[in-house]
Amino acid sequence: MSTEIALLEQAWLEAETAADALKLEAAKASAELARMRQSAGANGADLSALVAMVEQLKGRQEEAERAASAAFDRYWAAQGNGKDSGSAYA
Repeated sequence: MSTEIALLEQAWLEAETAADALKLEAAKASAELARMRQSAGANGADLSALVAMVEQLKGRQEEAERAASAAFDRYWAAQGNGKDSGSAYA
């Protein structure tokens, strides 16, 4: 059982890392978009592509956060902490 818990913990931490990486990537893209919008010579096509990329990254980040939450819930339940208490993930 402890091996299963360790694997669940590892899966949760990996999911958290992936979500954090996507959050950082989305923040960088958002900052670049803000910078380009303030630039006098900003190209409309470049801005449109960057807006689309930011939206895609935000969607991927949200999905990664849901996956991390589900992984944590499985880990928490495997430890015997999740008996009908709802998600302990915050």
